[in-house]
Amino acid sequence: MVRGGSPGAMLDVGLEIFGGVGRFVEKGQTVLVKPTMQWDRAPETGANTNPELLAGLVEQLYKAGARGVYLMDQTHDRWTKCYKNSGIERAVKDAGAKILPADKEFLYEEIEIPGATVMKKAKIHKAVLETDLIINVPSPKPDQPAGMFGAFQNLTGLIWNDGNSSVQTAQEMVDLLHFRKPVLNIMDMYRVPQNGTTSG
Repeated sequence: MVRGGSPGAMLDVGLEIFGGVGRFVEKGQTVLVKPTMQWDRAPETGANTNPELLAGLVEQLYKAGARGVYLMDQTHDRWTKCYKNSGIERAVKDAGAKILPADKEFLYEEIEIPGATVMKKAKIHKAVLETDLIINVPSPKPDQPAGMFGAFQNLTGLIWNDGNSSVQTAQEMVDLLHFRKPVLNIMDMYRVPQNGTTSG
């Protein structure tokens, strides 16, 4: 855990402890960064991942030799407003990343998950299939009835949710990891809403 300072500065310290982001990404690789970007809320609310943190991560990835960095999330509010009003879209584009839509089913591909117990098939965003690795950057918060929205829950945004086929159980989330695991989880605790995701 890193405390004190700006999100970007704390990220630098945290990555340095692990030997730098180059420990997780090789030159020429493409990276899917999975933030929390679900809510039409300003950065000050803490509902989504801090844009300064994400911009700093994108810059670090390119310095380490990443060939491309991409971000996406399924949203609860209108996706264009979530991407824009969270401050994430502008921040990561300025840092050189590409931000992808995730609101249509054709953007997902059904795959089989070997070793899965419950979720043996899932529709996964094509960016997962087309990039070399995933870095998970959730914005944790209280979440009822689950109790807490964290790293596991953030990854479910990679799976198509049409209102009927969302990931519901802990075992399904574990099954997802049989298919693809993030190489790194960065928990954004800079601002944590005290009353859930929709605090304004």
